[in-house]
Amino acid sequence: MSITETNASGSQNKGLAAKTDGLVKQAKDLGRDLKDQAGELTQKAADTVKGQAGSLTESAKEVASDAGQKLRESVSIQKAAGADYVGNVANIIRRSAYEFDTEIPQAGHYIRKAAAQLENVSEAMRNKNMSEIVGNVQDFARKQPTAFFGAAVLLGFAAVRFFKSAPDHANAPAETAKPAANVGGATAGL
Repeated sequence: MSITETNASGSQNKGLAAKTDGLVKQAKDLGRDLKDQAGELTQKAADTVKGQAGSLTESAKEVASDAGQKLRESVSIQKAAGADYVGNVANIIRRSAYEFDTEIPQAGHYIRKAAAQLENVSEAMRNKNMSEIVGNVQDFARKQPTAFFGAAVLLGFAAVRFFKSAPDHANAPAETAKPAANVGGATAGL
């Protein structure tokens, strides 16, 4: 090999090395740019997900709050209906106590006392929240289990009487909707 060939070969190697270095630098720059863009996209995606999660959380809180409010309203309505029912039972018991006055006056007295207690329960149901009522009932059941059982039996009988005396609205529309059968009428032979 001659010197010129060696110089030409060395120049080619230097040119090739310079091109390789340039390509490596470009690849590194491109990699760095891609990494930066990926980081930005990841941050944007994370921010979007956080924003959506926050919106969903707020929506869930609103739905839960609305459901809770509706539940409280329903409980309040049912509590008032229950208080009215207990008050009506107390009045029925009070009226029945007068029937005992002529034959067994002592029984009439105790029956009126029981009616007064039921009236107190009715008022408590109207004026207290459900947790207080449940706590009071539990305390009463622990302190006086026999009286609690007796009251439960009386309320059960009163409920059965109430439901039996209520008109049966479920069957009423079905009965009025049935056509009358024509037995031996003017159109029997037609």
